Amino acid sequence: MRGKNLGVSDATAFSPTEAAPKEQDSPPGVDHAAKRLRFDIAGGFALGWAHSSRVDTGALVPTLVVNLGVQFGDKAAVYAHVEGGSLLFMNQGGAYLVGEWTPDRQVSLGTGLGYESMNNESCCGSDSVRNEWSALSVPLLINFKLGAPPPEKARRADLRLGLEAAAGLEPSTGTLGGHWGIAFGGTWM
Repeated sequence: MRGKNLGVSDATAFSPTEAAPKEQDSPPGVDHAAKRLRFDIAGGFALGWAHSSRVDTGALVPTLVVNLGVQFGDKAAVYAHVEGGSLLFMNQGGAYLVGEWTPDRQVSLGTGLGYESMNNESCCGSDSVRNEWSALSVPLLINFKLGAPPPEKARRADLRLGLEAAAGLEPSTGTLGGHWGIAFGGTWM
């Protein structure tokens, strides 16, 4: 019988008792790659702005954010992102189609394309000035999930804190505008 002399590094590299690490332990029947409905609702504040030689305005408004779409497993989603807010004479709103990627269980990144509008009407005695802006706009979204559910749940609800920025150029007037926002809410998927 011929034997082979294994070194320490050879013996530890092929341990038959070691199993390959799993990304998530799941009970039988839970499919983390399945498509499912996604719904988000959040409330927060948006600071809208627009600037050109014709318009120079801004609006800080309470905002409601609603997302509805499809979650593709745990890593990707496509959804409609609609937001709006109003306070006295200041209004801001937008609607986007967003693609989202989740590189980590706690953080997701999204971008897309949509339409945004803002107006701010200020009244000073008999003078009334109405500044408005609307354009195709590109949003950037970062969502932080607060608290993680157990990995065995394929469908889940998460609390989230969302940060958002969007900008667009109104071609007819050369007005650059956009908004920054922060919102706290929930995600069900």
